[in-house]
Amino acid sequence: MPQFKRTLVTTALPYANGPVHLGHLAGVYLPADIYVRYKRLKGEDVIHIGGSDEHGVPITLTAEKECIAPQDVVDRYHTMNYDAFSKCGITFDYYGRTTSELHHKTAQEFFIEIEKKGIFTKKTEKLFFDRKADRFLSDRYVTGTCPICNNPEANGDQCEQCGTHLSPLELINPKSKLSDETPELHDTMHWYFPLGRFQEQLEQYVNSHDGDWRQNVVNYSRTWLKQGLNDRAITRDLSWGIKVPLDTAEAVGKVLYVWFDAVLGYISFTKEWAEKLGKSERWKDYWQDPQCRQPQCDGPAARNPVHLPGLAGLEAAERNTGLGGVSDPRARVGGRRIHDAPPLLRRRRYPANPPGLGSADGANVLIYRANWSRRSVTWRSMTCSMRQAFRSAVRSSSSSTSIRNRRMPP
Repeated sequence: MPQFKRTLVTTALPYANGPVHLGHLAGVYLPADIYVRYKRLKGEDVIHIGGSDEHGVPITLTAEKECIAPQDVVDRYHTMNYDAFSKCGITFDYYGRTTSELHHKTAQEFFIEIEKKGIFTKKTEKLFFDRKADRFLSDRYVTGTCPICNNPEANGDQCEQCGTHLSPLELINPKSKLSDETPELHDTMHWYFPLGRFQEQLEQYVNSHDGDWRQNVVNYSRTWLKQGLNDRAITRDLSWGIKVPLDTAEAVGKVLYVWFDAVLGYISFTKEWAEKLGKSERWKDYWQDPQCRQPQCDGPAARNPVHLPGLAGLEAAERNTGLGGVSDPRARVGGRRIHDAPPLLRRRRYPANPPGLGSADGANVLIYRANWSRRSVTWRSMTCSMRQAFRSAVRSSSSSTSIRNRRMPP
């Protein structure tokens, strides 16, 4: 394994449209916190960067349902989630927000740079338009009958009854969620990132990490690549989000797609951390130095290894310099191949599938694992205050006697 001068640990950005739960804590943030504390005890240079993902259609839907502004929604859940982490003893060097001014500027700079290089393609497509609301409707603003199972309340992106992924154009008798009117099809233009253009280079990139990435990440990435990479929309017609930074008629009413802006939050949040220290250029030590390791604790398992090298530049990704080393899935905390993690993070002493417990029964599974062995990182590595917070959270999370009556380690 190569030796690194410093480590940047990033954790999945909770979507600011609801509270975090025990599964998030146990699967992502607790292992990351333990790993960061361990590195600090060794006297190493390490920072932990996290934050809230605060753009996207679900937030606007919640805002309209509650008759409040989208900013009010994200303010509520950002504060709620950060407080939850703090009460459980999870610490961040910086916990940012994708609604910040610096994040908007960073995402727009990426867009402009890619646009200048002529990488984007433009496509005109037909989307539903609500004449009464005078706006285009993104997928989740359209409802109708599922063509597969005939569910009359299927959404424009997926049928919750049969699980089929859909597009709004596939729905039977589509209706607008804004006005309950039948929408019209209008032409609209959007910018697309041509992932397929980099298919061969990305396959080589993924294959080159077969020996050091977690196998599920490699397999997921290969499956996705085998299906063939398509162009991905970078913009959408929406009022809530980062404005397309162009002074053209085409850009009016359009924002950057959340999948494009959210992953750049790790970079902008590190910039904000550096500015808070009064050393505005220090972020480059963690993003532009090949001697910095960048473990990512959970998040999109395969999409970041494929999306980020494509956005940041494959040549840089191969050298792990510039912004190419954005994602280092081989170092995902809790994974088998992390070589410099404390021993408790490198082994599991409980069965993968606890008997009688379903995958959705997160609290029961967590307590089962804690009961299985005092060596369990989920329990043994907690401080007394963290254990007490965990007990309280579990007991208040459900009235189920199976949860209340399960023995927890002292």
